[in-house]
Amino acid sequence: MIRLSNTSSTAYVIGALLSLFVVHFLFFSSNLSAADMFSPTASNGDAPPLGLSAADLRTAHSHYQQVVSGAQAPLRDTFDAFQEYKYRDICRMSSLDLHQPFEPLCKDRESLLTAMSSGGRIGMDAPYMPRDCDMRWYTTEEACSVLEKFDRVSIVGDSMMRQMLGALYVILRKNLGYGGVTDWNFSDQEKADCFCNAQVNVKSCSMQTIYSSKDIIKWDPNSFACDPKKVNILMNLQVRFPQPEDEIKRYAEDLGGVPENAKVAFIYGHGLWNDLDVQATLNFLERSESGVKFAIPGFQNGNPKYPKLFITPNAAGPRKQDSFILTQGNKPLMMFEQSMYTVLPERGFDVLGTWNMSIQSLSLDGVHCDIRGNLIKAQMLLNWLDKVGSA
Repeated sequence: MIRLSNTSSTAYVIGALLSLFVVHFLFFSSNLSAADMFSPTASNGDAPPLGLSAADLRTAHSHYQQVVSGAQAPLRDTFDAFQEYKYRDICRMSSLDLHQPFEPLCKDRESLLTAMSSGGRIGMDAPYMPRDCDMRWYTTEEACSVLEKFDRVSIVGDSMMRQMLGALYVILRKNLGYGGVTDWNFSDQEKADCFCNAQVNVKSCSMQTIYSSKDIIKWDPNSFACDPKKVNILMNLQVRFPQPEDEIKRYAEDLGGVPENAKVAFIYGHGLWNDLDVQATLNFLERSESGVKFAIPGFQNGNPKYPKLFITPNAAGPRKQDSFILTQGNKPLMMFEQSMYTVLPERGFDVLGTWNMSIQSLSLDGVHCDIRGNLIKAQMLLNWLDKVGSA
């Protein structure tokens, strides 16, 4: 063992301090950014500078960003939000496998929608990341708080919207195994058939998605994490234009009773049942809104009390039936989504694209996302609701 004399020790300490001073001086006076200084390849492209590991540098960079910004906020969304969910270990699912958080968060509704619509994955079924700025991954308690901002959350559309709603109930019931379906009346066979991913991957199970939060409160109230007096979610299944008259009438009845100054969010999805015909979708939305105007006489486009979101269909997977490729394949889906960005904002709609999010996600039938993709869509919806609910 080499022993340092007192003089040597003193020199060693002084040298170390001088080295730190030089690094500090260069850090604040050079043209390098904080990201450049702490990049794992900033020194020579092969090894981290100062002999530190890449993990050490990432930690230092994160701490530096907090210090210079004056913020010491706790890290967000860096834990598995499913930790307390029923059947988590059996379903083998972590929220961190679905979304990888990063900084910064999107500051407003416009940047959020752009980021979520144009994000993507690095590899098949890899964690989804928005582009340029991040969305939140809400805990169940936070999701309830978001939904409490509205007197109603109205969802209109086809099976894609139904499955997204089922994923939202998975979050609100903290149940990965059966959270999205009416498990309170399941037979033993249905419990075996409709577990975890099969909630959406098996058609007969997907048909048993919960349509209204009132049904949960009626049949299994202890499973609902939100205050039943403050959260009201309903869905009306409308798939093809023109919608039958009795369907519009039923929608108006379901939506009725909205207090005069209450806030109501409207979420729509449409496309495949009319082979991605843009004009048919515009007609579909106009006809659906006739029911809204009947139920809420004061309804007006552009009124912040009544925010509207259109969610585009998922990307087509490898199992998409060949007979639908020309009318509902990925090229028509991409063109349809781009058209929605053009024609809907002037009609008072925000638009959330899902093609980028879903193109590298699993799809059993080539049409619908699995439960993982639908959980991401549910979180996207919560992010939008949070923004418009605070406006």
